[in-house]
Amino acid sequence: ERRWQECNMQVAVQRKEKVFQGMLEYYKEDEPLLIRNLITDLKPQAVSATVPCLPAYILYMCIRHADYVSDDQKVHSLLTSTINGIKKVLKKHNDDFQMTSFWLANTCRLLHC
Repeated sequence: ERRWQECNMQVAVQRKEKVFQGMLEYYKEDEPLLIRNLITDLKPQAVSATVPCLPAYILYMCIRHADYVSDDQKVHSLLTSTINGIKKVLKKHNDDFQMTSFWLANTCRLLHC
């Protein structure tokens, strides 16, 4: 009976999440292009085989750089544009579960980077 219990015990294997760090500098005048490429025009299928939550990591690296150089206005502007871009996409694709779940995952990742 003991052997039966040992066979039925499950082992919980925790996957260690990769840590992506770095900073990404961008010009303030390129912010609309950045938002369009990372949020507005992005199709979840296009990045599904890449790093999970890639848009969140790229935005995070941009925010890190703006914070590093103490550009509060740039941080505020990027975060505001990001929020507005995600809202716009979700309103446009309000019946698309894949798009909604994609942006829910990316938003959560950005909040917890």
